Amino acid sequence: MTGNIHFNDSVKANFGGSDSAWELEIYANSSNDAYIDKTATSVGDLIIQNQANDSDIIFKSDDGSGGITPYLTLDGGLGYTVASESIRLADGKVFYVGDDNDLGILHYSNNNYIQNNIGDLIIQNLADDKDIVFKSDDGSGGATPYLTLDGSSTGLTVSAPQGMVFFDNIKAKFGNNDDLQIYHDGSNSYIKDAGTGNLEIRSNFLKVKSPTAEDMIWAQENAGVTLFHNNVSKLATTSIGVIVSGSIEAVGGSIFVYDGNEFRAGDAGDLRIGHDATNSYLKNNTGDLYINQAAVTKSIIFKVSNANALDTTAITIDSSGNTTFAGDVLVGSGTIDNPQGWGRVLQLSLIHI
Repeated sequence: MTGNIHFNDSVKANFGGSDSAWELEIYANSSNDAYIDKTATSVGDLIIQNQANDSDIIFKSDDGSGGITPYLTLDGGLGYTVASESIRLADGKVFYVGDDNDLGILHYSNNNYIQNNIGDLIIQNLADDKDIVFKSDDGSGGATPYLTLDGSSTGLTVSAPQGMVFFDNIKAKFGNNDDLQIYHDGSNSYIKDAGTGNLEIRSNFLKVKSPTAEDMIWAQENAGVTLFHNNVSKLATTSIGVIVSGSIEAVGGSIFVYDGNEFRAGDAGDLRIGHDATNSYLKNNTGDLYINQAAVTKSIIFKVSNANALDTTAITIDSSGNTTFAGDVLVGSGTIDNPQGWGRVLQLSLIHI
């Protein structure tokens, strides 16, 4: 048979089956539509196949500009399907992957979804030194990276305009056993060492500041540590001890200076108080040594220990300048007794040594 076979509109070429129950019909209608129709009365599948080695089944259509272009190719040489133009799914219609619709991609009610129905959802980039970048609106009509999994530095880059936000009681956790936790509970903020080892802050110059940038603590490598009060330095460590700017108050406790060390006052350590493990001493290295009693009508009292600690008053200097000796006054190798019954009040002006 040679030549064309012409079928008028709505005249069908029928295949298989019987009259009014054909398996396949091919025809065109008066609206210029053409059909390959596996009829409703038929059974079985409609199979389009190409048995030529490494050849394709190609679906072509108008390209929108008066030409013809492939839209979908079942590539027999490559072994997969090639979509040469975009594929659009209507709202609410799902693109499924997997034997049991395991992964679905869809758009519904103004939102887009990537939905995993089994196992883990793994997003991976196998290109050498390339990244996985998560972008979103930048608040000004553009798009900006918010999170980058950097394949070249093997790090995680957070570049969100507002940083990372952790709501109340949501913790940033570090370590295999949540060893370090950082969070805010709605009232207070916490850096919590909840696991193994120490909490170490390492810096060559650590500064702790208030929210308004007032200094609170400075700690400098190979140098000192400085404590501040109201942005003013009050205590600083040095190579030989500490420097205090202001007063020292011991509330509910004592200030200890251990054996062999001294409490020193004056720019050159002019006044020294110390204990050498055996004896205690008060030493003045320049000028006069003043012992002042500024409480009105009160005395200066020197006590010693006889049977018990500090049980004996040895010398009393009262507010009038009188000095009372509780015992004998030794002068040189002798003594001055109290034979006259002076009531142990010694008039120093009468003694000549």
